[in-house]
Amino acid sequence: MTKRAAVLTLALLATAGRTASAQGDVAGIWRTEFDIGIRSENGVETSMGKREATMTLTLKGDSVYGTWQVVAPEGGTAPPPIRLSGVRSGNKVTLQSEPVERTVRMNDEEQRVKMISGYTFEVSSDALTGTTRTWAADHAFDPPERPFSAKRVKTL
Repeated sequence: MTKRAAVLTLALLATAGRTASAQGDVAGIWRTEFDIGIRSENGVETSMGKREATMTLTLKGDSVYGTWQVVAPEGGTAPPPIRLSGVRSGNKVTLQSEPVERTVRMNDEEQRVKMISGYTFEVSSDALTGTTRTWAADHAFDPPERPFSAKRVKTL
């Protein structure tokens, strides 16, 4: 191999490494902020407040596994973590939560409903950017997608 070919090979290998890390590895601990509830009146949506959560994600082949953990409020306790699973294709990830029973208020009535959250996002270095949607497991209601983003706290 000529000196020029060796230099080109090393440059290509270095670039390939940067491209893979520029896409980002989804494995890690991520911090995000989310709406604790959405009120919809006369077609106008308003947030009922914000909370923080961490997503801990691992990668096995093209499968992504993890947990969603709401950060405990000051002086309070956090609910148990929610399991997540999905797939990665390049820098795109699609995740879904296990069904979790929640109290929802619809038409001034409270009811217990099994809810599922889905996430579709791209990984770019230390950021996740995409959309999320939470729906009733029985599809009694399917709200629209909302923006989703998270920042890396730690690489695993």
